[in-house]
Amino acid sequence: QILQSDPSTLKSFLDNAYRCFKRVNNMLKKRSNSQPEYQSIVTKIFADIHNFKGESSALGISEFVEMAHEFEDKLEEMKERDWLKGQDFLPLAVNLDKMIDYAQTITALLDRMSNFTRGSVSEGDNSPTTAEPSWKHLQTLASDLSGKYNKQTELVYSGLDDTAIPQNLKDIINSICIQFIRNSIVHGIESPDTRTAASKSPQGRIDIHLSNTPDNHFKLIFRDDGAGFDCDKIRQRAAKMGKWTDQELQSWDTKKLMSLIFTSGFSTADDVNEDAGRGVGMDIVAQKIRQLNGKISLSSRPNQYSSFTITFPLAFDQQAA
Repeated sequence: QILQSDPSTLKSFLDNAYRCFKRVNNMLKKRSNSQPEYQSIVTKIFADIHNFKGESSALGISEFVEMAHEFEDKLEEMKERDWLKGQDFLPLAVNLDKMIDYAQTITALLDRMSNFTRGSVSEGDNSPTTAEPSWKHLQTLASDLSGKYNKQTELVYSGLDDTAIPQNLKDIINSICIQFIRNSIVHGIESPDTRTAASKSPQGRIDIHLSNTPDNHFKLIFRDDGAGFDCDKIRQRAAKMGKWTDQELQSWDTKKLMSLIFTSGFSTADDVNEDAGRGVGMDIVAQKIRQLNGKISLSSRPNQYSSFTITFPLAFDQQAA
């Protein structure tokens, strides 16, 4: 799996992973007498681990995906408890240590491979030894998920490679794209038989486009030609959460109903698996957009498409990210 990954992309992933592990470790050390604060810690760790799992999946590092999913299972169980104590977080530290150990093993292997590569280059070879991380892992993710769910999906992206993007901003865009792809293939793109019955091509399509705007903003457009939003299902799942009355939900327009997908804990998936059902993925997207001081708009047409348009300034608070 490591050999099949782009070295620059893998290094960027590991850098992000270590930052994630540090944040989680700091949160695990916190102590409080406040139950809301403990639950807030669980929610924040959940978001970090889920994001890490998505990036691991995009690179095909299944060991990390399994570790993160196991971590999420324990967090899910903790979310259901009425009372939490500091010692309840100790088992999570064991899971975190496993992930750190595995990351260090990959890092050591990368270093050895790098040394081997440098040693095999002739003295007269002035070729650059580093390269910009590519975005091909997004296509790998789409292909792997499509195979996993017996779907056919073509991912087409533009502007990601030829638009000048600062590395810290690139990491956030990468995270957003990964969450969108997972959500689109699990929830949006239909099976070939379903698409054929609806007079659509058996192969679904996902388009990602990044561009600069005249007012010094980035615009990221994500679109798939899948089933679109099922507002009735969204309304039913929202009612089960108990946060809104049936009367409230019936009074909401389509736009307000669709925005519920960004609510923490909300999911239309029937079961929990490695790719869906936690109600965390799109919440992470919303958090990333807030970090960028950006805005998002949604549009959808039943059985035709879903589209997300995100705009954010070229410059943003790097410390917040």
